[in-house]
This record gives sequence, structure tokens and C-alpha cells, in this order.
Amino acid sequence: MAALAAQALHPSVAARTVDVVSEGIVLVVDAGDVALSLAESLTDALSVTVLATDGADAPMRRDVDMVRGRLKRVYGALGGFTVEIDGLQQVIPSGRGAFGWTAPRDGGRSEYDIVIDLTGATLCSGSGKARRLFAGRSKGSDRCGAVDHRSGPTGRDL
Repeated sequence: MAALAAQALHPSVAARTVDVVSEGIVLVVDAGDVALSLAESLTDALSVTVLATDGADAPMRRDVDMVRGRLKRVYGALGGFTVEIDGLQQVIPSGRGAFGWTAPRDGGRSEYDIVIDLTGATLCSGSGKARRLFAGRSKGSDRCGAVDHRSGPTGRDL
């Protein structure tokens, strides 16, 4: 008991903290049908964009934005990821019939609070320590800001 009282007299070192601000803007990356399935489960709470890595058709629903292309690079941390996309195609809405797509262009850039990459690619830059602390690291993977598809959208296995 005396040891505890003596320890209480020593000044404590404050734990280091980092404030993370998120507006709930999420990018889900994978083949269109897989990414849309996850995106639909997140739309009640988050603003979701799907980056389809295949030739998927644009969804008729309006609660999920969709683009097509190849994820080139992801950098940043939770609450502030910057994403670079090559072959970027955006939806061209139309009054009748199916939606069209813009011509592919390289060098597309956007910002997201959360990036969920289900493709398994390693595209993040920065130190491994930063990835583990701010973006999470999937079991058996070095994906930054990703949720392992086996863990579901909660990412409990990170």
C-alpha cells in the first residue's frame, strides 16, 4: 500500500493523443459488384464512393457514387487520405436509358476519410508504424486504411 501511495506522488506523463476528424467520406475499392455490396451496407451512416476496378455498369441508385479506374496510390492517415486514380471514368447521368461514362483519364485525385481496399494491392506510402497507428493493418496484409474483407465493415480484425 505504501508503494502505491509513493507512486501517486510522482508526476504522471500524459499519454500522447491525436485528434482525428472525419466527415464520414469513404472510398470502397474492388470489382463493382463486390464494392457495391459493401457500400450499400455503409450508406446509412457514411457518404460512400465506389471505385470499380472492372467494367461494372453504373448503379441506378443514387445513394452510392461510382467511378471506374485503377487505384494508383494512397497516402495520408485516417481522416485524411489522398487517393490517386489512373484510367478514371466518371458517370455521365442521362434522362433516359443507361448512364454513360466519361473517357478514361490518368491523374485523378480525391480525398477521403476512410479507404477500404478489398483488392489486396499494396499502394500506401509512409512508414509501417504510421500505417499501423492511423490506418490499421489487416491480418496477413500490408494494406493501408483497408478492412480485411473477411472481417466485414467493422474491421474488428485490424
